[in-house]
Amino acid sequence: MGLYLDGDVKFALDRYRGADDDFAGGIRDEGIGYVIDNDGDPVGSHFDDSTSLTRALAAKFLASSFDATDTSFNWWVMYWRQDTSGYIADSFGPRERPRSDKPWFDFGEHGIGRPAGRINRFYMMATPEWDYDQVFTKLIGPDDPIWLYPPQSLAADVSDGYDTRFLLSLGSFELPPDSSVRVLFSTFTADSVIYRTDLDVFLSILPEFYDQVIDLPELARIGKLADSLATLLLDPEMPVEGLRVVGQRQDTVFLQWDAWGFENIDGYNLYVVPIDSASLPHPQLPAPWLRPPVGEPFAVLGQQSRYALTGLDPYRMYAVYVAHRTATGVGRLSAPVLLPPLAAMPAPQVRQEYTFSIGGAPAALSWQPPSGVTVDHYCVYRFPDTLAAADAYHAFYDLGWAQPELTPRDSFVVDTLTYYFYEMTPYAVIPGSDTSYFDYQPEEGTVYVLSAVDVHGYETAFSEPVQLFDIPARTKDILVVTNSNLVDNFVSFDTVKAFYDSVLRGYDYDIVNYFDSSKIAYCHGSAYSCLDWKIQPRYRLVIYDDGLEDQVFNNISESEEHPYSRALQSGTALAVFGSMVGFTGRTNTAAPAWYPVNNAFLRQTFGIDSVYYTGFGYYAVNGMPSEDTLLGFVQALPVADSIPAVTYDTTRYPFTSRLLDFWPPDSPPSVAMFKTD
Repeated sequence: MGLYLDGDVKFALDRYRGADDDFAGGIRDEGIGYVIDNDGDPVGSHFDDSTSLTRALAAKFLASSFDATDTSFNWWVMYWRQDTSGYIADSFGPRERPRSDKPWFDFGEHGIGRPAGRINRFYMMATPEWDYDQVFTKLIGPDDPIWLYPPQSLAADVSDGYDTRFLLSLGSFELPPDSSVRVLFSTFTADSVIYRTDLDVFLSILPEFYDQVIDLPELARIGKLADSLATLLLDPEMPVEGLRVVGQRQDTVFLQWDAWGFENIDGYNLYVVPIDSASLPHPQLPAPWLRPPVGEPFAVLGQQSRYALTGLDPYRMYAVYVAHRTATGVGRLSAPVLLPPLAAMPAPQVRQEYTFSIGGAPAALSWQPPSGVTVDHYCVYRFPDTLAAADAYHAFYDLGWAQPELTPRDSFVVDTLTYYFYEMTPYAVIPGSDTSYFDYQPEEGTVYVLSAVDVHGYETAFSEPVQLFDIPARTKDILVVTNSNLVDNFVSFDTVKAFYDSVLRGYDYDIVNYFDSSKIAYCHGSAYSCLDWKIQPRYRLVIYDDGLEDQVFNNISESEEHPYSRALQSGTALAVFGSMVGFTGRTNTAAPAWYPVNNAFLRQTFGIDSVYYTGFGYYAVNGMPSEDTLLGFVQALPVADSIPAVTYDTTRYPFTSRLLDFWPPDSPPSVAMFKTD
């Protein structure tokens, strides 16, 4: 395994300088790799306590659960060079000369020392090599028996400090499936490793004295302190680290913890302690400071570091601990995992996506109870908009991190730590026997979210949001929306209007031309136009007479503004005449066939799963007779004697001359047929 560090040693507030003058080096006997600034950034003849960089950043491996054969240290620099195509990134790093037991391995196009790509990195980590210190680069000669000759155009600059990174690697080891190894490492600093203010000048002349003019003994001393920490960390009396829940299914919780890895333990003891919710300050949530005492182990395990915990009461909370077990006893308990109840708590199912205040009337919400939950009451939360509703949260504790955004409901001081409890306040609380609610103070744009609280005091997941819109009272009968004012359209607007004047005589109806700028605006985020959806709820019925091109009733409009679903949910009825090509995506020259309908709005609203469709230009494009013999409407037979038969009047031709290219006057245009589930 490898530990990669990119030093970029610089003053924290200096955003633009400092990354390009670093030294990388190593202390082979101590297994330490480090990076320092090339001169410590003195201020005149002294170092400034705030801005100078006299420390080293170092790393070393402390211990491993496998027998590591060696530690490797490799460094490299990145630089830009210019060729005929411009500036390209290149690199340099020390490489040993190839030999019989270590043949040459080509890193490819990124220079001789940078392990770009996964294969090169694995090679570098698996191949023992301890690089010379960076400052010695210009001292490596062409006849050096160990190291390749550095590029002379770069060697002096690299020796004076560069943008450097290093890789410290440990190996090798085998890792069988479903097994773990453990490696302890430390990163640390040492102060005043640089103590000469003329370091860069001195080393530019006498780099061979590098080891004698920086305080490497101090760096090695700190490394020894790190070694002593490893002794503490490897005591099997230490608590198990990393106990966590990694999955849950029905009544089973999947636990995992950091494997010890070393051979001085026999296994683990797992403890499971029920929590009495009545003893909690807020019974719906286990308090994070709880440390209930343990009894006998729930399970005595071997070297495994995971466990499937089953058989728990789904309406109880539990604390779970793990401890090391050795030949001489049991170590200290881990920090517990506090398990909330496992019972499935689905959200109430709201019956609408929108709710409406019609003419100032109360806004209504209705829902279905969550399955499998004995509901004590429902909580209705109200938010000013959809963004605020997206931040809905269940009750939780923290140590104050959420305070800038949320106001805690409660606080507790335990062992010098202050724990804060957060919980949303419901806008309304509804008895569990009710499944509806009326808001008598509706506000435009408000969003409602619901949850249920069961008889044990546990809150379910949140429902889907329901947004409120204020619309005028429904006072008119019918609105007809048509797109028939295009110059090159197939039907003239006067013909369409005359038709509806004749069949809707006696109704209070309006006709809206789709391109009437007083009624239409661009959809948000697109060049398509959308009808202002709030026009529709004023009518009991809206007819979309979309003709052949579906420029009105289309998916762009619905996905952007949701005019059709909002109108339907407000109580307005919709009637659509057209091919629905704007939703299904079929072309005007599509061949006759059943086409699937994948649009969620069409499937849910009309129950359509496929449509038999023929493009209106299919006959002309394919050189077929200009007559619809497949789908043209001929007649509709009545289901009762009181209903007259309906036939197509071939003497009436409401189309413009442009349609003559596709259908003759005595043949009706194609219509679409729909198949439902």
